[in-house]
Amino acid sequence: MTAEAHGIWVVLPAGVGHPGRVIAEVLGEAKRLADDTGTEAVAVSIGAGEPDEAPDDLASWGAARILQCRASELGTFHPERFAAATAAAIRARVPQVVLFPGTSIGVDLGLRTALIMKRRFMSGCVDFAISDDNMRVTRPAAGGALQTTELIAEAPYLVSLIPDTVGSALPEAGRVAVLDEFDCPAPPATSLRDGGFAPGDPKTIDLVHAEIIVAGGRGAGGAEGFAVIEEVANLVGGSVGASRPAVEAGWAPYERQVGQTGRTVSPKLYMACGISGATQHLAGMRESTTVITINTDAAAPINSVAKLAVVGDVQEVLAALARMLRERRVARAA
Repeated sequence: MTAEAHGIWVVLPAGVGHPGRVIAEVLGEAKRLADDTGTEAVAVSIGAGEPDEAPDDLASWGAARILQCRASELGTFHPERFAAATAAAIRARVPQVVLFPGTSIGVDLGLRTALIMKRRFMSGCVDFAISDDNMRVTRPAAGGALQTTELIAEAPYLVSLIPDTVGSALPEAGRVAVLDEFDCPAPPATSLRDGGFAPGDPKTIDLVHAEIIVAGGRGAGGAEGFAVIEEVANLVGGSVGASRPAVEAGWAPYERQVGQTGRTVSPKLYMACGISGATQHLAGMRESTTVITINTDAAAPINSVAKLAVVGDVQEVLAALARMLRERRVARAA
């Protein structure tokens, strides 16, 4: 049995844009399993185009091989077509384990692939290990109060990992992955029609998927300050976030909490308003592409990760910003 035929796969549908930390985490787990079994971690890109992530990034996160499964019909993500292509690649290459990102699209793709292959899909795992004849998976139960351990008896094992369960290790610079290609057969006729893309509502979207976050902390000054934060978030098409002290004060619900005890986010823009930058909060937003801070303290720790640090009263700065954004919106509508 060759390493190629019995590797540990991570399936990454192209064009979906999974958060980088989610891919890094699941590839890290694939590498761990590959090291335990003497095989290799394989990043499998399903789609007509190139992988969403650069090959160097996939390699640094643990991929020893990048398998590109292509077919002309695999342009825009389509659940049935991508599942058919994934199942065809699995049957042809026979991996030992197939890991799917624990996102909504990743779990949907894993379930559809399992149905085609008439296999069981173990979603929502927090841990797994491989022995000679089976794979042991651990999943939360009773709303997370308990954990159950189950055995899957026949490979390939199809599983998904809950995001932010184990985190990702630091990337290993200089690693190189072998590029490989698999020409998928034409997918069968489908029953689903592509109705186009409908973006999520920033007010209710999970912060993990938000591209713009306007977050408030204790320095926001209370519920009134958060009302201005919400207005600014609405004006820029962003989501509202909060620090732990702001949540504990009742100014924002827990699902809006960013940090080690809340959500780990990586938006394109993170605006921190009245947040000092405790270690726990920085751990939850450090991977943001651009960070803007508004704080009365020029020496606040969060300013160390800011591209732009505004020193001033949070409510005054936000009120002026909201006024400018409203005026710009009116001017554009005229």
